[in-house]
Amino acid sequence: MTLDGSVALDIVSRARFINPNDICRLLEEDSDSDYQIDDQDDIDFEPEAVEEDDHNSESEEEMYDRMDDDIDENIHDMESLSFYIGRNNDTIWANKQLSKTSKVRSKNIIKTIPGPEAQARVCKTRLDCFLQIFSLEIIDDIVKFTNIFIAQKKYEKTESSDTPVRDRDYKPTSRSEIKAVFGALFLISVKRGNRADINEFFNKNGTGLTILRANFSERRFQLLLRSLRFDDITTRQERSISDKLAPIRNFHSAFVANCQSAYNVGESVTIDEMLVSFRGRCKFIQYMPQKPAKNVTKDNWFSSYPLAEYLSSVGLTFLGTLRKNKSEIPAIFVTENKNFVPGSYLFGYNDTSTLVSYVTKKKKVVLVLSTLHDENEADDETGKPVQVMDYNATKGGVDTVDLMCSRISTSRRTKR
Repeated sequence: MTLDGSVALDIVSRARFINPNDICRLLEEDSDSDYQIDDQDDIDFEPEAVEEDDHNSESEEEMYDRMDDDIDENIHDMESLSFYIGRNNDTIWANKQLSKTSKVRSKNIIKTIPGPEAQARVCKTRLDCFLQIFSLEIIDDIVKFTNIFIAQKKYEKTESSDTPVRDRDYKPTSRSEIKAVFGALFLISVKRGNRADINEFFNKNGTGLTILRANFSERRFQLLLRSLRFDDITTRQERSISDKLAPIRNFHSAFVANCQSAYNVGESVTIDEMLVSFRGRCKFIQYMPQKPAKNVTKDNWFSSYPLAEYLSSVGLTFLGTLRKNKSEIPAIFVTENKNFVPGSYLFGYNDTSTLVSYVTKKKKVVLVLSTLHDENEADDETGKPVQVMDYNATKGGVDTVDLMCSRISTSRRTKR
């Protein structure tokens, strides 16, 4: 059937009707209309001869067979499709993938080369690498703020003491001296001496560290450790009203910026909490009695479905475990699944995420949320879902950092 432009436009304008009866009515109206084109007046007109052939090649038959198989498979999938509703009665999960594709999804394509970036690529020594993160600008700020504190302490000592104050006891520091302090702290941490008394390292009986005595006196080293500052102490109170991180805000921002500009992370980045033993004054400490170091920890409840959706919207995939009290999780994934055989699992899918409930042992369920995976496959050797396998393979980064920080630490006890 051939349609002229006006009829085609009319059909397109009425395409908003999706009722099959409306479509049939439109086709009948179009077939009843007269759309004859008079070609007899054209001197070049010649009837078109159309040959008909009922033969189908083998490739065509195979294509039709595959199409029939795909249709049958899709019909079967639709018939077996079911849904789970989260406890919030809003989040919906399907028991099967909602869409399948053989192409690599854009979210799984790495567009940056991991490793050192910019000037960090040409670093030749350990000090060069350190200065990419802990830049000379940061060190100069520390020198300036430390000198402000030393000058203030000298003034207070002068005003409160009847005896003269020696200038050498409150001598301003310099960039080279602060770098030497950092080197000394690293050396002490390698020797596992961050909890030892300072005077032990300045012993002259052969048990101390000669390199420390070559750079500082014991009194000078202790003064520098007490005076080390990362902000202007004279304006801190004003800034602390609106910023709880005022004492380290500028330093922290510069440090993070240097990390981002000097190194591109790989395809898998692990984020986890780190327990920090602390007994000082801080407005946002969190006491956790079940932890061995009982004063400060970063909150580890940030793994959530809304966070996974947000990261997906900005081009970052997410893979992590979920706490069982999250409202987006259907009850069957937590309660009823506890009765399943250990090693069994249950999948849930929506447009952006995959939820896996994996039974590790009797009445023990692990929930894994992923926007990286779309498949419902299991590892051939272990029988675990691929989401669980990838999580176990990539989560060790933070554990390694925790171990290294606990063994080699520059933190020291202070009198502040």
